[in-house]
Amino acid sequence: MALTQAKAHYRGKIGAITRAIRAGERQPDDPELTEARQKLAAEGLNEYARGLVAKWPPLSDEQIATVADILRNGGAA
Repeated sequence: MALTQAKAHYRGKIGAITRAIRAGERQPDDPELTEARQKLAAEGLNEYARGLVAKWPPLSDEQIATVADILRNGGAA
């Protein structure tokens, strides 16, 4: 998959913060680093989900509601 603009942004931000941590300019538990990692992971998940859903046949409203409930509940039944 191609590197999207958003993923490139977060990868760059992670790299810059990581370099600053190694240089002693930031703390290893920097909240901006945690946030950038979370956003990069979310972008990857979004990209994966879009590709997966694009391959699905049309779903009924009930099936869509079931999938939405799975996502809202973190996969819990």
